[in-house]
Amino acid sequence: MKRWLKLNSQANSLNRAQRLSDKAYALAAEARQLVADRNRAFTDEESDWWVRGLPRLHDEISREIETAKVLPHAYFHGYPYQALAIAGVFGERPTEERFESYGLAQYISAGDEVIDLGCNCGFLLLYTSFRTGCRGLGIDHDKVSIRVGNHVADFLRLSDRVELRHQRIQEFQADRRYSRVFSMATHWTDDAGYRVDLRAHLEMLHRVCEPEGLVFFESHAADMGNSEFLQTMDECGDIFSVIDVKCVERETRYFYVLASH
Repeated sequence: MKRWLKLNSQANSLNRAQRLSDKAYALAAEARQLVADRNRAFTDEESDWWVRGLPRLHDEISREIETAKVLPHAYFHGYPYQALAIAGVFGERPTEERFESYGLAQYISAGDEVIDLGCNCGFLLLYTSFRTGCRGLGIDHDKVSIRVGNHVADFLRLSDRVELRHQRIQEFQADRRYSRVFSMATHWTDDAGYRVDLRAHLEMLHRVCEPEGLVFFESHAADMGNSEFLQTMDECGDIFSVIDVKCVERETRYFYVLASH
C-alpha cells in the first residue's frame, strides 16, 4: 500500500510538472506570435518556427499516447521513456545529458552512418544527428514510441537524415554495414520484447558494424557487478577491442565503446 501511494504521488507530481511545462511552452509560442504580428513586414511562417511549433508537437505526442491508452512499457507513468529537452518532451532518461556523458561527439561526425538497435523513441539517434550531421536508422518493436519519434524527427527537420522504423530486432536483416552502432540497454528488455544471450547479441552487433567501426554499448542496471556479464564482455576480444569503458548514470550502468575487428 505504501509503495502504491508513493508511486501515485510521483505520478501526480509528474503530471503537474508536465502540465506546467506545456503551459510555459504555449505561453512562449503565444508571445512569439504577438511579436511576429507586430513585425509583419519582417516575419513570415518560418519566423520563430521552433518555439511556435512546440505546442503542436506536444499535442501530437499526447494524442499518440492517449490513443494507445498506455505505453506498452509503462516506464514513466505514461510519458515517453526518453526525454528530449530541445523539443520540450518529458521523459525519464535525459537525451542531451546522455550524449554528453557518453562522449559521443568525439566519435561521430557528419560522414557516419549510425544504426540504433532498440532505439525506443529514437531521441538519442535524432539528437546525435542534430549535433553531428550524421545519418541514421533506428528500429524498435514499440510502434507508439516510433510514431512519437517520427513526430519529433519531422519537427526537428531531420526526417531526411534519420529513419525510425517499427520493427523487431529479431526480424531485422541488414543489407549493409554501419560505421557506428548503438545498443543502449537493449539486450534484455523489461517488456520482454527482446531477450537474448549476451554473446549472441554482441555477435549480431558485430555483423552490422563495419570493420574498424565503433559500437556504443550500454548495459542494463541489473548488469552492474554481475560476474557473468563482465566475463562475457571480457571474452568478446575476438570480435571487438575495448576502446573505453566507464560507469554512467551515477554508476548504475556500464558504457562501452567497442571497435569492431
